[in-house]
Amino acid sequence: MWQAISTLLRDWHSENAEIELKTELPGGEIHSAWHLRFGGKDYFVKCDERELLPIFTAEADQLELLSRSKTVRVPQVYAVGSDRDYSFVVMEYLPPRPLDAHNAFLLGQQLAHLHQWSDQPQFGLDFDNDLSTTPQPNAWQRRWSVFFAEQRIGWQLELAAEKGLHFGDIDTLVDVVQQRLANHQPQPSLLHGDLWSGNCALGPDGPISSIRPATGAIASAI
Repeated sequence: MWQAISTLLRDWHSENAEIELKTELPGGEIHSAWHLRFGGKDYFVKCDERELLPIFTAEADQLELLSRSKTVRVPQVYAVGSDRDYSFVVMEYLPPRPLDAHNAFLLGQQLAHLHQWSDQPQFGLDFDNDLSTTPQPNAWQRRWSVFFAEQRIGWQLELAAEKGLHFGDIDTLVDVVQQRLANHQPQPSLLHGDLWSGNCALGPDGPISSIRPATGAIASAI
């Protein structure tokens, strides 16, 4: 894996650049997390089994969406790839520094601007993503009531049923939710998922979000 990462990172460095340091980081409950120094620059690496490459690809795409909004600051993604055994994503390394009150307020303002970003034509995304390790469907829908009832509530009820948890007839419950929300049609907006204090830090230029190794569903359209 490290050889594959080195090959990709040489696009950002000289051909002679090498790995100078790699330290496994705590907190990677879902994926392994590493601090990598390559060619004099620090990187953050998440890795897992090769079959989980689509999760890292979707995460990179979600970070790109958030970055494109020019509202919240997110880490830059340098590479996504795999070798015979592992998949990985290589991102900007951000030393963990908790937000102070001022920068927490700034992050709140940035998130408010994100929620007002109106580049979303409908409710959904061009790709499905994951909430932690749980798949999350995001097929485009014109109406919020349909998207939320079927792809959030109904989907979660189906997953619960697969584990033996039943809350009633799923089609009936989905229909009730859809009817309750029938007259509620908000403006589609890009959201930041998995938002909690451990997923935010103080960067050199202000608050940064989506930094934790356990991050999963980052962008959601509602």
